[in-house]
Amino acid sequence: MDSDSHTTMPSGSGAPGSEMPHRVLGRTGRPVSVISLGTWQLGADWGEVRPDDARAVLEAAVQAGVTMFDTADVYGDGRS
Repeated sequence: MDSDSHTTMPSGSGAPGSEMPHRVLGRTGRPVSVISLGTWQLGADWGEVRPDDARAVLEAAVQAGVTMFDTADVYGDGRS
């Protein structure tokens, strides 16, 4: 599979027509969702984010078929 290859994988919701397209990430050979979730906002740098709210965001992303999450130890001093 080259970097232009793409597949469609079902999302976690199981709803008809809710498949999330995936593409291979660089040379890794790993398919990832074409939409990723940046988790910087979950680190609460701009205000308090309750753990339940953060979890709801993550669960909604998974249910939508997101398989790529952008996170780093500097997002909210590791909180994200």
